[in-house]
Amino acid sequence: MHFKIDPERCVACLACVRVCPSDAVAVEDQKVWIVDEACTRVGLCLPACPHDAIIAVGDATRALEFALSHKAVLILSVESAAWFYPATPEQVVNACYAAGFGTVHRGVLGDELVAKEYLDLRRCTVKTCRSGTRASV
Repeated sequence: MHFKIDPERCVACLACVRVCPSDAVAVEDQKVWIVDEACTRVGLCLPACPHDAIIAVGDATRALEFALSHKAVLILSVESAAWFYPATPEQVVNACYAAGFGTVHRGVLGDELVAKEYLDLRRCTVKTCRSGTRASV
């Protein structure tokens, strides 16, 4: 699944830019688009857009059916730990099982510690701090 912006509905309010953890929303003048290569498919932009200009492209129905079949495997990233912080990783894993995933793996041991640092970096105002999954200096 990937996301794209409908230029007919987009008013360049930049709500999507403010919530994107991977800095994947590009803006030039009044044109806004999602840079597919940078997008980590988190999907925060979708509900953030007050004009319903962001479209999820892909087979969401099939993905939901697969998850509900209890055969789907989910690997939780550090970003997911940051998103659900301060919930413990165990609480997140249990919620994923309750949602229907048959197998759930944590991508990083100690992800709750990494999540706290990740969130602290996101609050950083120094120009060398970046949000997203790329390395920071």
